[in-house]
Amino acid sequence: MDRQWVSPLRVSAVAGGWLARRPFGRRRVFVFGLGLFGFASLACGLAPTGGVLIAFRLVQGVGAALVMPSTLALVAATFEGEERGAAIGSWASWGAVAAAIGPLVAGVLISALSWRSIFFLGLPLVVAAMVIAMLAIEESRNPDTTMRRIDLRGAVLSGFGLAGISFAVIQVPAYGWTHPVVVLSALIGVIAVVGFLLREMRTESPMLPLKLFRSRNFSAANGATLALYAIFNGNFFILTIYLQTALGYSPLAAGLATLPVTLFMIGLASRLGRLAVRAGPRLPMTIGILLTGAGLGLLAFLKPGDSYVAHVLPGIVVFGFGLALTVPPLTNTAISSVPDSQSGIASGVNDLAARVAALLGVAVLGLLFAEVFRSWLDMAHISAGHDAATLIQLVRDRPTSALEIPLSTRLRAELLPVLQSSSINAYRATMGAGVVIAIVGALVAFLGVRNQPSERPNGASSN
Repeated sequence: MDRQWVSPLRVSAVAGGWLARRPFGRRRVFVFGLGLFGFASLACGLAPTGGVLIAFRLVQGVGAALVMPSTLALVAATFEGEERGAAIGSWASWGAVAAAIGPLVAGVLISALSWRSIFFLGLPLVVAAMVIAMLAIEESRNPDTTMRRIDLRGAVLSGFGLAGISFAVIQVPAYGWTHPVVVLSALIGVIAVVGFLLREMRTESPMLPLKLFRSRNFSAANGATLALYAIFNGNFFILTIYLQTALGYSPLAAGLATLPVTLFMIGLASRLGRLAVRAGPRLPMTIGILLTGAGLGLLAFLKPGDSYVAHVLPGIVVFGFGLALTVPPLTNTAISSVPDSQSGIASGVNDLAARVAALLGVAVLGLLFAEVFRSWLDMAHISAGHDAATLIQLVRDRPTSALEIPLSTRLRAELLPVLQSSSINAYRATMGAGVVIAIVGALVAFLGVRNQPSERPNGASSN
């Protein structure tokens, strides 16, 4: 199933955060989301047709959207002060572990068994998590009795908004900016987003209380989240492809090349989370995002023939340390800048910001790569010989078909350097864009975040 259809369902993370409030309870929503995700995973693994698989992948997305904000809300309700910073650091580090190891394990399982096995892999973990949650976690809920109605219209509008905009961006390389498919889907998305905002301003029980954004720290933390996760997902997606196409890595080796980022998250996130609580989140977030940009800057100069230890690893290390320094205070600030009664919705908004950034980061930076690659091919097309120019034009318009054409030695010698230089320049442009996004994110953190006491605002209790 295409990513653009699965990821927009994560918009219901906001709804999941809403449901974690009264009268449903954080633990209950968490356990229900786990059960729904596990049931959908089993159904996906047993799916007899592609249509059934797609349907239960949608259900999987809903289950995940219920789980993620509930986990952060439970952390916020259970821990205080430095311990909360450490707990959020651990939460983030294990999330990074899952993100890094999941695709590698899935690739091994698909090669050794079948694609169905990847859906069965998480079932024991789901069952174990449900049992632990029921036995070890106390229920907590918002005491506010006014939030009983479910904002279904808001959920539908937000889903259409994100789906329309993301689909439009993803389809630009295939259709172009002015194609009716792109224009219509973008228009639907924008109208739905405007309708969602108007709905949230007027309804008595909004899915997303816009008053949350009156908190300077909450707004700044989510703005920095957009920047950080856009480059984490978008630039690392481009890097993984570049390592395979330009440096000759296998898919498994390209995945393992970025493993130090995960190791930094595991080893340092909790410690740095405590440090950020003591020192305040402003400087760790600012310095951390700048370091991720510096790491991308180092990686931008990779070229064919470069070694992993001397050229790839330094950039990965700098980026990984910056990520470990940024994520704990970033997430903690987003959750701790609102009252406890709003922790579920705050975690849902922060999770949504991260998922939207990931989706649009891959789409927009991938689009930038494609456009720069094509522009360099256009310049090479002007000065190339007739036969090579014909092939360059074919690569530009239909790269998959071009790969199937057998080339003579002469044409191969003329075409490959053109493709290589175009790829290198496109890669460097996307890495440079990532550096710019990191600088913007650091400015948002530095100018927007204020260090404040770790206590919850408005004197809200932790349960």
